[in-house]
Amino acid sequence: MLIRTIVLTTLLFTASVAQAETSWFDAALEFIGLGPDKPKTTPATETMPKATEATKDDVMTQATQMAKDASTAMAKNAAMASLTGMVTDKLGVSEQQAQGGLGTLFGVAQSTLGSSEFSQLSQYVPEMDTLLKAAPAVSENADGISSLLGKAGKYGDALKSGSQAYSQFKTLGLDAAQIPQYIEITNEFLKQQGGTDIASLFSKGLAAIM
Repeated sequence: MLIRTIVLTTLLFTASVAQAETSWFDAALEFIGLGPDKPKTTPATETMPKATEATKDDVMTQATQMAKDASTAMAKNAAMASLTGMVTDKLGVSEQQAQGGLGTLFGVAQSTLGSSEFSQLSQYVPEMDTLLKAAPAVSENADGISSLLGKAGKYGDALKSGSQAYSQFKTLGLDAAQIPQYIEITNEFLKQQGGTDIASLFSKGLAAIM
């Protein structure tokens, strides 16, 4: 039993010494530059694919298109936020025709409503002053007819307002049949801006020609 223990201990010691000598020998070779080559590691940044010029151009093109789309959307929203913009967009008329026709209708409403009511209505149409000034002047012939109709009582007032409005629309190169379209769009706009009560106020002002 003792002999086996001595032999086992001797073998273990010999192996340890051999391993130490091998490690020392390898270290020495490595120190003088003769050691085994170690596998080179590649930095993580080198393994990542580099963006090609084509990819960069695609990104720039997409960014430019997105900017243009956003600009177009903003411009369209800004136009639709104005009553003139809604009329030109939906009826395909010029800005002058849109403003002149709207000014004609608001002129009728102004002559029908009280000052406080018209002032309340104007709060929801920021371009009101511009629209009223854009309404074409009534022709002398229409004014003469209106004077005669004005003597016919309340029905005469309705015919007078209608005659003036038709004459003004004709001056703008518009057909009298387009008046209901202008009224419908204006009501839609006023409902969006101030609710049903404000739209009803506008309709009240146009009662003479509706």
